[in-house]
Amino acid sequence: MTRAAAGPLGGVTVLDLCSYLAGPYGCTLLADLGALVIKIESPQGDMLRQFPSSLAGDSRFFLGTNRGKRALALDLKQPAGRAVAHRLVKTADVLVENFRPSVPARLGIDYPTLKAINPRLVYCGLTGYGDNGALSEKGGFDQVLQCLSGIAVFQGAAAGTPQVVLGSVLDYFTSALLAYGVAAALYHRERSGHGQYLSLSLLRSALTIQAGRFVWAESESRDVCA
Repeated sequence: MTRAAAGPLGGVTVLDLCSYLAGPYGCTLLADLGALVIKIESPQGDMLRQFPSSLAGDSRFFLGTNRGKRALALDLKQPAGRAVAHRLVKTADVLVENFRPSVPARLGIDYPTLKAINPRLVYCGLTGYGDNGALSEKGGFDQVLQCLSGIAVFQGAAAGTPQVVLGSVLDYFTSALLAYGVAAALYHRERSGHGQYLSLSLLRSALTIQAGRFVWAESESRDVCA
């Protein structure tokens, strides 16, 4: 059993229903601040467990991304699994998920459902492209969003061809925004008594991280890269 670290979020319970990198590592940052984080996986497990690794029987990437958490396997497609999730929500402070927007309602873990169970819950939904719009039901990945938002073009400007920034920089930036947003929402709850819904997306993060590049004077060409 993992013991929660001492820190400013001591006493806060976070339910981490995320997979891959951006969501899970954001929850790890909350664990670093002292929160008790319970990672809830499907019976098949987080796909990051399958990431190639030289560590026998385990994925180094998964372990590094999910350190400091407790773990629980639940099948949310089954009534019994949903019932356990709802019991956990009653006493949780935060829930973080990174499903496509239409999925939480099908699993019975959408914000309106969980708010009725626990009005003080801070619910963070992380998507690839936002909660609505033409691309909202598409899966979002770091490298895809780098190409879509222009990061790869700017990165490869000197070489004359787009180049992806290695190291999943966009995922990690989104993780930081997630932890920042959740901490702010918890502070708001202490003042107001109310939880809230937080909406994050890789697309918003990709635009935010380039805030300095998207500032032009009226007379400038939009081809300026620096």
